[in-house]
Amino acid sequence: MSILKGILKTAKELYQADSNGQLEEYVGGKISNVINKYDGTEEREWEQAKENKLDSIRIQLDSKHFDNDRCQKSIDEYINNYVRTNNDLIDGYFWKYLAWDKVASAIDEAKHEDNYYQIPEAIRDEDDQKETEAHHQCLENINNAIEVLDEDTIEWACLLYSAKSAQLHWFGEHVEATRLAIQALPFACNEDEKAWAKSLITGKTEENTYCNTHGGYGLLKPSITNPLEFIEEISDFPYDPDATLEENEDVMEISGEHLKRSIENVLHGQYLFANRPYHDRQFIFTVRDLDHIGGCYDETDNIRYVFPLDELPIGITFPVGHPQANTLYYAHPLRPMYLPFENAQLLLFYEKVQEVCRLFQCLGATSITTRCLKGNKISQDIVSNYDLGINGEYKIINASGNYTGKRSYSENKENRNEMFLTQTFSPQKAPYCPDDLLWAKDDPELQTFIHQRLEGGLLEFTKKVSSLETSNISQNQVNDVKVAFQNLMANVSANYSASTDSTFSQITETEWEISVQFKPLEEFQDYLSPQELKAQAEARKGELLMETDYFFYTTGRGIVLHGTLQADIKLGDEVIVCGKDTEFDSKIEGIIMFFKMLPEGEAKDKAGLCLTGVTALNIQEGTKIYRKRKTSLFPTQNNSPMAMQAIPKRLSPEEEKYKEEILFCLEDNSIITEEDRRYLERKRKKLGIDEARALEIEQQTVPTFTDNEKEYLEIFKELTANGTVTDRIRRLLERERETLNITKERAIEIEQMSNF
Repeated sequence: MSILKGILKTAKELYQADSNGQLEEYVGGKISNVINKYDGTEEREWEQAKENKLDSIRIQLDSKHFDNDRCQKSIDEYINNYVRTNNDLIDGYFWKYLAWDKVASAIDEAKHEDNYYQIPEAIRDEDDQKETEAHHQCLENINNAIEVLDEDTIEWACLLYSAKSAQLHWFGEHVEATRLAIQALPFACNEDEKAWAKSLITGKTEENTYCNTHGGYGLLKPSITNPLEFIEEISDFPYDPDATLEENEDVMEISGEHLKRSIENVLHGQYLFANRPYHDRQFIFTVRDLDHIGGCYDETDNIRYVFPLDELPIGITFPVGHPQANTLYYAHPLRPMYLPFENAQLLLFYEKVQEVCRLFQCLGATSITTRCLKGNKISQDIVSNYDLGINGEYKIINASGNYTGKRSYSENKENRNEMFLTQTFSPQKAPYCPDDLLWAKDDPELQTFIHQRLEGGLLEFTKKVSSLETSNISQNQVNDVKVAFQNLMANVSANYSASTDSTFSQITETEWEISVQFKPLEEFQDYLSPQELKAQAEARKGELLMETDYFFYTTGRGIVLHGTLQADIKLGDEVIVCGKDTEFDSKIEGIIMFFKMLPEGEAKDKAGLCLTGVTALNIQEGTKIYRKRKTSLFPTQNNSPMAMQAIPKRLSPEEEKYKEEILFCLEDNSIITEEDRRYLERKRKKLGIDEARALEIEQQTVPTFTDNEKEYLEIFKELTANGTVTDRIRRLLERERETLNITKERAIEIEQMSNF
């Protein structure tokens, strides 16, 4: 049919040419076209036109007055008229990408000019939209080109993958961008392509930014070895002696806001590798350097991160002898540490066993028995190889008598059915719960046990520990990771053999049962319940000195806490710093007012305080500074101050009676009078209590007050003399409390002491 149509068309053209007297010209033209076609003249003209179009596009891209719309139109004409192969089509898409990239680069350069942020905000917002659109267009055209890639166009692979990686970095998708650049590197056709791919993989950069936003996984730069110092450096408050007081105060507050944001971004955001979701960073693979990383990526996403040894994330640690190249590492679930996967499961299991045994000893264990239920047999070194931090507080008993040392006597028994190890102790120190536990914090069973032991006097407990619980990895996940690891190893080592590799050889369950017996709480003379310890800690706090409005860093002075003073202070005052999750003793090292260092400050002053032990990690807005409360010795013997005992001994029956006599003397007064003193001295001798212990008991019993607190106590007694606290009395007391700068918590304590 098509042949017939062609014949009819030619006949019609011949008839029209003959009717118009142009038959000779028509036949001549047809013959010329045939000649041109067969001698290559037409093809050469087409190639020349194609090259002319490409030259036109190059000229437009290089023009100082670049017009993207015009350039995109020219490229579309090239694609519509001159594309015959996949290579031509990729060429066209790549030109379109380059044109849009030129738009994005021009806007980015403008943003780095000094006066850019002086232009109207509406224009800057419009630039942001144009820049984002340009990057979207870049990504779209690169994706179109990648879809056309085949065996005949593989020389484009490195360039296209790298271009896409660069765009993904701009959008903040650093993990996918880095993996794409790793995929691109083996396809590099020259040193320039290789260098570009490496720059997109590496996290190193000379720019003074948190991370290399144009390469790497979006982590803090490896050169930032101390994030805290880095944060302080970039947030330093620069006092300007030529500016006004108000101007400096504004800058100071801005510096404080910048410091707070930097702490949040760097220490709690995803700039730190350990802050990223655990399931994403559960496995990492290491290679020697960038020259060995090309093509080393896992398409299945089981091993998302591959690092050269000199670009490992800051803030993570490895066991002694590690890291090593071409090794699979497993993330510790509770600390920023990576373990070689080959023995990670057992290492985590042993760590939990050690922590549980240490916890038992700190809580007053007399006997610990560890029994093997499944898997690896018990070793004394595994159970006992840790530092208790309480050497000398335990007497460890063996068959021949008493022995003091780090190791206990252990008895191993083994037969066909079981193996167990028993350790015995004679604890002397009062039971307590260590504050550095890891596994117990996330173990509801252990948390319940701790409360039962310290508050309910639990005497026996049994705990099962399994390696599957500590590593938290299923067999299916192990199988998937094994395949991914073997693919990575095959990429970096031609000599790798899956049959001889031992990385996955020790994935078997181990389960032990740990049983403990405790010494009764009443047999510890210095034991205090958690409630008593909490009350004692609260009793150490005196009046509130300041609540932090904000804090900032300044070179030479460190962290400065700013707020309004609630009471008079001076250099050297001992204080207690109380944050949301922290509480520690400190001392006033500096008082800053009007940007000058002063020796003292008065209530109602706005001041900055420099305190010992304060860092950007243990403070926040709202941190409260309390005066550290002190107690006094007997007035008739010594008037010097003395800090309250950290953990007073439990009272004997005679000492309880002496305490009751002290309380009797305090019924009508809040102090011990001279007559009371003589009365108590007779009672002390009669009960057989030495002077030092009597002094200690009195310090625990007699409430101490500041002048303002004494005044509040007297007012409270006067207003509540009839035993009733009406709403009106409560309002009057609240007014007095605020006037005297006494916290609500302390006011309640004073009122509770009013019957002394």
